[in-house]
Amino acid sequence: MTSLSINPELPKRGEIWLVNFDPTVGAEIKKVRPAVVISSDSVGKLPIKLK
Repeated sequence: MTSLSINPELPKRGEIWLVNFDPTVGAEIKKVRPAVVISSDSVGKLPIKLK
């Protein structure tokens, strides 16, 4: 995942991140897509890592 924010470690509400949605299912297109963070800022501080 690539962040367009200043601090790429912690996503904040309203930021746009580039997300690789691979692996895909069926006929979905394998691309990096922009995604808007809608969770609260405190969720970004949880010890959860995305691969």
